[in-house]
Amino acid sequence: YVCGWEECSREEKPFKAQYMLVVHMRRHTGEKPHKCTFEGCFKAYSRLENLKTHLRSHTGEKPYTCEYPGCSKAFSNASDRAKHQNRTHSNEKPYVCKAPGCTKRYTDPSSLRKHVKT
Repeated sequence: YVCGWEECSREEKPFKAQYMLVVHMRRHTGEKPHKCTFEGCFKAYSRLENLKTHLRSHTGEKPYTCEYPGCSKAFSNASDRAKHQNRTHSNEKPYVCKAPGCTKRYTDPSSLRKHVKT
């Protein structure tokens, strides 16, 4: 299943299933068939999974709990949980200040940006 959209970067990489091509084509057309059903909310998404995640902002559901022992934080999506775990419970500090002579390192990019401004 190949994207026939002119100048598409995926033209050389076929999709394994037709539904994947259909979802991909929405990037080109802007189609967002999955609409929020909450009154007054007009959000719409090209992928059903994104709508499901959005709906949790209305319901307050947070099914993704931190896996670190003793931490009870919960999140509406897996990527927010992963960010929390990496930034809060990890010793890794991959965001490095590039200023000459500075050895500061941070767990998240926003802290590095804040540091660079000062």
